[in-house]
Amino acid sequence: MAVPYLPAQRAVTREIKEGLPDDVLYWRRIQQLAVFKEPSAVTSVAISPQAPYCIASTSSVRLSLTDSVICEPIDVMSRFKQAVYGAKFRNDGHLLAIGGEEGKARIFDVSKSTGLGKAPVRSFRASPTTVRAVLFTASGKDVISLADDGFVKLWNLASSESKPISEWSAHNDSIRCGAASRTQESLFVTGGYDHTVKLWDSRTSGECSLEMKLDAPVEAILLYPNDRLVAIAYGNNLRICDVSYGGRILATPTVAHYKTITSLVMANSGEHLLSADIGRRINVFRTMSYSLCHSFSMPSPVISMDISPDDETLAIGMTSIMAIYKRAPVKNEIVASSMNLVDKRSIHRLAAPPVTMELKDEEKKKFRLGKIDAMLKKFQHAYVIRTLFQSSNYICRPDIVAGYLRVILFRNALHRAMAGQSSQVYSHIFKFLSNNLFKSDYFFVLRHVNEAIFDVISEEDPDKQVLNAAKRLKQMIAKEVQAQKHMTKAIGSLEMIISNSRRKLPKPAENHASDPDQPESLNSVKGEKMEIDSATATA
Repeated sequence: MAVPYLPAQRAVTREIKEGLPDDVLYWRRIQQLAVFKEPSAVTSVAISPQAPYCIASTSSVRLSLTDSVICEPIDVMSRFKQAVYGAKFRNDGHLLAIGGEEGKARIFDVSKSTGLGKAPVRSFRASPTTVRAVLFTASGKDVISLADDGFVKLWNLASSESKPISEWSAHNDSIRCGAASRTQESLFVTGGYDHTVKLWDSRTSGECSLEMKLDAPVEAILLYPNDRLVAIAYGNNLRICDVSYGGRILATPTVAHYKTITSLVMANSGEHLLSADIGRRINVFRTMSYSLCHSFSMPSPVISMDISPDDETLAIGMTSIMAIYKRAPVKNEIVASSMNLVDKRSIHRLAAPPVTMELKDEEKKKFRLGKIDAMLKKFQHAYVIRTLFQSSNYICRPDIVAGYLRVILFRNALHRAMAGQSSQVYSHIFKFLSNNLFKSDYFFVLRHVNEAIFDVISEEDPDKQVLNAAKRLKQMIAKEVQAQKHMTKAIGSLEMIISNSRRKLPKPAENHASDPDQPESLNSVKGEKMEIDSATATA
């Protein structure tokens, strides 16, 4: 039976395509699940550290609590007089703290079945200005308020007094972000619009433990779980510092962002760092090398984001929308047959009545050939050469042209196909060879084409245009051969120098015998110098 004709393939080298790294595939499985319309920009997003990982978000005067499993709102509270900011969960997930333009720090109990409840369990008059963030300490018994007036205040949740335990004048400008340690009760970090980041210990009397100066206002801070490293986002720059070594800079990812970074989160048990900006971009960096692992494109500028501890839920706050992303499950390649899991007796009892079927041969797959492939199928090789080199395909798609020439070469029809062509076709063939002859992808095919075209025009009477094109190709080949000769000589000289430099030096006794009046070390140095000079002269 005759074998059907298959279309010609492109002429490319076989490259070993390495599979994508596991972490890239890990983040590619993130898919958008739900989108919620908000009255204004989503200023903060927080995911509960405990299952079922409820999502809290603030937008204008509204505080929302959303179920991340079914993606439906649990409770919405919009009885605030002014905008609220800085939603933050406690480590146990039972309490939620927010700030706001009223200057109050409010604490809500989210463990109730009704969601947020109608009134906060505690409320502190933290500042006459806007409270941008509220942090829980490691034990969860105290909260820290960060305000626009530059003051940091520490409050006790169990105390009935309306006065803070302690307060500091931390920054000369608005405090925009902060992070508290998860292991040490008294350690936290603040960043402000005065271009500084400060490390604080609540046990000290109003003095910061460490101060780091930057070149732009600080928008986001992330304290690593080990309390030694801190990630700082200022402007469109990202910096990783070691606070245990006086704020020494450890890394500055070069491929960061083009616009202001607004949020930082840690994911995958500390193996990846996520950063978002107002340029609608979220980047994922590897914390081992701080190289770019993956990047997301968002529909709107990103204001805030957070990720669940199991990395399955990603909440992103943007301008007027809040989006929830979920990680898609891995598709199993091998699926167990249902016939092996069900009792065969039940199959006989519940099976449908037999149906008569007519068996037919499988239809053969028909390839829809292109114009040139159809000509190759009919062995119209001369027409193929004429079609290829009368159009611009030989310039813009040399891989396809080389693929068709390879088919003609394997049929031993190059000479017959090129004979009797027009001067324009010959000129285009020479131009094609001049541009692609010494490319590694096409050299195996084009070297035979080069021999065939010269054999053909030697038996014909070409015009001046064809002769000039052939002359240019010949000059190009001569230059390439000359360059190969120079490279071969250079490689040989380098190999000689390297081999001579690796030769063992003479023994010290022989050097001393050659010149007894000089020290042994001097004779050894002279012997080495003479060998290197002789090798250089030979090269």
